[in-house]
Parts: sequence; structure tokens; C-alpha cells
Amino acid sequence: MLSFFRWHPHEFRTPLNILSGFAQVVTAEAERIFDEFVQLNEYYDGTGIGLTVARSLARRLGGDVVLDTTYNAGARFVFTLPW
Repeated sequence: MLSFFRWHPHEFRTPLNILSGFAQVVTAEAERIFDEFVQLNEYYDGTGIGLTVARSLARRLGGDVVLDTTYNAGARFVFTLPW
């Protein structure tokens, strides 16, 4: 589910918040979840490379994908690209 676009003219980036069906991710796992083949919950299908690929592509374009650790109603990933 896409939540909204928000523009910060001083940063020249457009963050896109992506709400996920994932359960809340603890802060200690916020970076590890982007490693290849990492799955924090073995009950979900998948290979554990989706977030790795998303972050890699965003960084090649000068942006990033991060986990919003302040959000506590599930998992929210913030995808930013430069203008």
C-alpha cells in the first residue's frame, strides 16, 4: 500500500512511504533486514532478496530505502530518489 508522497525542497528528494504487510521490525534488525536472503519470519514465503534489490537499485540512482523505525503499526519502508 502506498501511503503518500512528501516533498522536501531543502533535500531535493521525494520520499515514498511504502506500508508493508510485515509485522513490526525491531530497531536492532533495521539494517540486517536489507541483507541478502534474510527473512525475519520463517512463516512468510519469499527468498529474502526483495529489500536487497530495492535498496541496491535506489542507491544506484542516488537514493536509498530505509526502514522507518518510528512507525509501530507494522513496517514502513521509505524509498527516496533525488530530483
